[in-house]
Amino acid sequence: MELSMQIGQYQLRQKLGEGDMGTVFVAQSIQTSEQVAIKVLNKIDVQSAMDRGAAAEILDFAASIQHPILHPILEVIDTDIDGGMLAVVMPLAAASIGDFFAQGKPIPPKHHLRIIDTVIEGLQFLHDQEVAHGSLKPTNILVDRGGNPTITDLAMAHIRDFGLVPRQATLLQEHYIFTDRLFNSTPELAADIFALATFIYQLLTGGRLPFSDPRSEVRKVEQPSAEGLSPLVHSVLLRGLTHRKELAYPDLAAFAADFHSALQGKIDPETKRWFSVDTNTSSLDEEE
Repeated sequence: MELSMQIGQYQLRQKLGEGDMGTVFVAQSIQTSEQVAIKVLNKIDVQSAMDRGAAAEILDFAASIQHPILHPILEVIDTDIDGGMLAVVMPLAAASIGDFFAQGKPIPPKHHLRIIDTVIEGLQFLHDQEVAHGSLKPTNILVDRGGNPTITDLAMAHIRDFGLVPRQATLLQEHYIFTDRLFNSTPELAADIFALATFIYQLLTGGRLPFSDPRSEVRKVEQPSAEGLSPLVHSVLLRGLTHRKELAYPDLAAFAADFHSALQGKIDPETKRWFSVDTNTSSLDEEE
């Protein structure tokens, strides 16, 4: 895709990166000279008018859900690139949390709680409407120049659920997919809790993922290291990461409350019983 290409009123200027569903560019408005980000969905086949129309409807639905923490969709453009591709226009962010991890730049601890609380607030807004994000990961948590986070790519997991699936998920995405779920599984509220626990673990440990391998058979026997975490926070994250549905948090609010309680020196009795790091075992390896 040539950088001189024009999409709608926007001229592509610079490639920012690639994700599971498409390629992101910096673009400039020909009319206003404003710079934006454009995500061209070139990893999925939407050449048929029916598929393209369905994907556009999902994107329009995502654009209609507005909250200060949800990165807005400014416009959806139906292009004629390679027989028909969709392009999503968004405000240009300074970076993503994933950029910091990829560059080996741990985020200073003084910023951790604000980032975590902001992401929780955005997810809770969605969950209150019975909408799952389905694709939470560091590259989908953006920050502006003031360090304020927003969550992007709400539509992507829902487009995959419709059946428009790229050939393969990135390794990072596989680490954030709920245990025993597929890349194109229907987005679930419980899966968002798993992804959030994965993100918090990675943030607090300076970029380390909780599991060495994303495969289910590894997750079910491997206990994430407590290195860099307080014992109580580690216990809460273990519960957030568990594959055992009967022991999982019932909802996002319960996870968030237990996480904040851990910071104050207390955790839920069930978390302490099954996931306490004061013992040598947890529900990740007991009663399998």
